[in-house]
Amino acid sequence: MARVQTSHIASSALERPVGAIPTTQLLGEVVRETTNLVRAEVELAKAEVEQNVHDEVAAAKGLGVAGVALLLTVNMLLVAIALLIGMALPPPIGALIVAGFTLIVASVAGVLGWGRRVKRPVERTRRTVDQNLTWAKERFAS
Repeated sequence: MARVQTSHIASSALERPVGAIPTTQLLGEVVRETTNLVRAEVELAKAEVEQNVHDEVAAAKGLGVAGVALLLTVNMLLVAIALLIGMALPPPIGALIVAGFTLIVASVAGVLGWGRRVKRPVERTRRTVDQNLTWAKERFAS
């Protein structure tokens, strides 16, 4: 016969045969243990989420520094290119050529980015909310 640990069920003995414990008491213990397990899992999930957020913030900081450094590097490369062109042409012309090139790149990127924006945010959620409202209206109208 199977035996169950009864530290919560019976204080008189460490273990008893399962058949000696009332069903309601067993069900109560199952509910308590399940509740404890769910609480422990929720606490574990919270701790993991907090750690993941902390790690992601640290990664974002590092990527931010790298992005600023990259931007400064590109800026210096563009200045160097402008100075190089300025050796063959008058320096202001070299700077204007580089500025025109970067303006074209920025404009193309801006137009492409604008075209990819979300035109109707949370479309799926709006649709399901509308469906649920329609269903509720129909349900309560009849």
